[in-house]
Amino acid sequence: PSPPSSTLPSSLSPSALPSSSLSPSTLPSSTIPPVFNGLQLGPNVDPVALIDSRIKQFMNSSQVHLSKEEIETLQAEGLPIPTTLPLTKTEQKALKTVRRKLRNKMAAQESRKKKKEYIQSLEDRVRQCTSKNLKLQKKVETLESENRLQCCLFTRTCI
Repeated sequence: PSPPSSTLPSSLSPSALPSSSLSPSTLPSSTIPPVFNGLQLGPNVDPVALIDSRIKQFMNSSQVHLSKEEIETLQAEGLPIPTTLPLTKTEQKALKTVRRKLRNKMAAQESRKKKKEYIQSLEDRVRQCTSKNLKLQKKVETLESENRLQCCLFTRTCI
């Protein structure tokens, strides 16, 4: 269901958009049809309408859809697992807390991963700089000895 065109800004009104740009038939024949939730959409299927119907199905279902991690966390904390909608205030609060904990867990994992990658890059840089430093020290020694040798040859006095 789209809002009436009078509530949309003129730049977003359906009449302002070219109808050919919204049509799936304008896609080149060589393009692969879009995939939605594992289903390949044909040229006559409107993806927006399909998404809207999926949302309506989800909203009309009286079951609570929980991820595996959410169920495990609820069980680990000894909280009841909600099965039907609407949720009670305590179920809403518990589910909100569990979802926050899971987001924090994922953020912490990502942070540890980034830190590990950063440490690895610093260790690689230290190895490269150490190697370059050793090469430069050898070059300095070589140049100094050549310089001493040149000095001896031209002045006929060795230092």
